[in-house]
Amino acid sequence: MRDWDFESQQRDTAWVIDDVSKTQGISIGTPITLEVQTVDGGQGSRAEYVATLETRQLKHSFFGGDEDDPETITVVFPDTLFELSSIWQRERLVTEVALQFGYVPDGWGFWEPGS
Repeated sequence: MRDWDFESQQRDTAWVIDDVSKTQGISIGTPITLEVQTVDGGQGSRAEYVATLETRQLKHSFFGGDEDDPETITVVFPDTLFELSSIWQRERLVTEVALQFGYVPDGWGFWEPGS
């Protein structure tokens, strides 16, 4: 696995959670559907990455995929609590798997609570 700054990534995640909670009024602990996005880092092995996601029974989807917009593979986690420990655990898992196959994290988002 390539070198990756997980500490910085976790700090960024903590900052986003705090900011979204304050600016959008989403309470810490609210159930959400988390989506963690990954993109090909230049030498990605899509087939192996997807096969590993499927082996781990991780729900995923695809979008994009032309020369101007690289394909994004999104891993979806229903019933995730909007809090650092819950989001970070899933984000780190996806990042670790993605990096093994030449993909890199490209952020995360979530479906609005109650949707």
